[in-house]
Amino acid sequence: MSLLSTMALAISAAAALPQLSADRSIPLTLAVDAAQAAMSACAVKGSPTTVEIVDLNGLVKVLLSSDGARTSSFEYARRKAYTVLRKGVSSGDCGRSLGTPTPSQPFEGDADLIQYAGGLPILRGPTLIGAIAVSGPTGQTDDETCAQAGLTTIAGRLQPGDTPR
Repeated sequence: MSLLSTMALAISAAAALPQLSADRSIPLTLAVDAAQAAMSACAVKGSPTTVEIVDLNGLVKVLLSSDGARTSSFEYARRKAYTVLRKGVSSGDCGRSLGTPTPSQPFEGDADLIQYAGGLPILRGPTLIGAIAVSGPTGQTDDETCAQAGLTTIAGRLQPGDTPR
């Protein structure tokens, strides 16, 4: 398949995704604020980090990577966010529900699901509207703490019935 054909296929697939209503989407301004807060929290810990925020369609709203972040952190952040969207819980809670699986081993027949902490749901009231995922070299506990810092920064601006800005 040629590069042009591949690009056309990707564009048509993206165009086929359903348009998210305002109450089921995360505004870009809030996504940026959350990502920057997560990055700052990890910087204080000396952890070069990748932060990814996705909407319900799994489309990347924000992807930030600090200087010195490991190349594998992109893939781990993507998989953590994916796990949140697929399972509706944090990636760490998903992993804990499995007991003691072999690290990085696929489960439920889906190689993109991951059991590592660091991916959290973004909620507007009880409604899932996206995911924030953090991946850095200092471990899952730090990843989840940094992701939570991002959520805390925007929490008051994600109330049910709010008009996203």
